[in-house]
Amino acid sequence: MNVTFTGIKNDKYPEFSLKPQKERKKYQDPLNSWKFRWMSYSNEAGTFISEIAPKLGAALWVPSFMYIGADVYDKYKNNKDKYDPSARRAFDRAIYQGISNLAALPLLITAGQKIVSPLGMVLGNKISIDKKAVILDHINKVLMQGVNEELNDKETFRKLVKVTLENKMSSKKSEMQNDNVLKKAYKFLTNKYTIALGNKQKTIDYAQKKADELFEIRDLLLSRDSSKKVSASVRNKYFETLSSMKSMHGFDYANNAIRSALIKVCNRQMFENKILKTMGGFVALALFGTTVSKYVEKKLVGTYIDGGLNFAYKGFQNTNLKRVFDEMANKS
Repeated sequence: MNVTFTGIKNDKYPEFSLKPQKERKKYQDPLNSWKFRWMSYSNEAGTFISEIAPKLGAALWVPSFMYIGADVYDKYKNNKDKYDPSARRAFDRAIYQGISNLAALPLLITAGQKIVSPLGMVLGNKISIDKKAVILDHINKVLMQGVNEELNDKETFRKLVKVTLENKMSSKKSEMQNDNVLKKAYKFLTNKYTIALGNKQKTIDYAQKKADELFEIRDLLLSRDSSKKVSASVRNKYFETLSSMKSMHGFDYANNAIRSALIKVCNRQMFENKILKTMGGFVALALFGTTVSKYVEKKLVGTYIDGGLNFAYKGFQNTNLKRVFDEMANKS
């Protein structure tokens, strides 16, 4: 331990005094401890899970805004461990936090999720993961809208899926032609146009393949076949719904039970697609997150933005406006 002595003067040994004083510890930002620091990453966690839990994903942005507000206020009020208010220091911190935590890293995660989607095209069906998700969502909505007698015949069900899908594709193409630039940008980013893009026949073929798979599950459930093609959770959903319908109405509502089971199948497959995209975002952050943060802090903010602010500040010092503000401050 390094010790210095202060207090009573001693001519023979001037470096000594009665009271030893410990060497001052290096300053550590209290908001940098993990007690608070985790809050700054909550919006990134929200971006991760936005595909599988949108509401929770949005809610996880709140702690990040709270942390950034506290961090900016702290940097305004204190210069490390000294009280020294500075609007410029707070402004610099707000710019860094805004670009890094609220923009750059969430965009990196989203880019990772987007990059994963086209990988689906190298697998069997030549359909992107995003398009598969939209097709499954469409079939799911068809089932939820009261399909009943259509489940008695395979070709009828296939035709229903095809016709409704073609109508949706036409509707989205019409939107693409009529929407303004801002709407188009938003809908491209949120996959609203996905169903209308690419090869129409491949889209319909994939949808009908899924319809065939669902009808096969329907047949296995009705025959009470214990095939592994039907998961235990889907089978349980079918029998639970069937039992409740019989107790409520006194007779067999098999198609309603089938519909509930098939909706569960679609939901599970959509969830699997979302997990793949979520993993893409995780990989992107793991590989490039540190690099992006350092670039924002040292180059984007440290060099370019700070340089521009310094230039503007020096220019302001030489203007008449600065003298006016000084005179007003002196009068007050």
